[in-house]
Amino acid sequence: MAEDSADREAGILVIGLICNILVRPVADKHFMTPQQEGELDAAGTRAGVVTAPAGPGGDGAPSPAWVVTVAWLAVGIPIAIGVWVTLREAAKLFGLT
Repeated sequence: MAEDSADREAGILVIGLICNILVRPVADKHFMTPQQEGELDAAGTRAGVVTAPAGPGGDGAPSPAWVVTVAWLAVGIPIAIGVWVTLREAAKLFGLT
């Protein structure tokens, strides 16, 4: 049973290595030239479109506390479960259970 798991993990590592080797840089033809960027900015300014990104808080208004709490719970609960499962499996690995 443990050998099957090790073989599976080794296979995943080999697949990851192959994927990393296959990654190539993006071709220059997909990037805008500074002249094209300037034209786009000028067109947006003429149309009254703001092209600058919003600040870190969006419109600057603080988020309600309940929204922040729900967001942290949505992220924190799965992370806590993952940590718990990892620690439980590590305890089995080291013979602590």
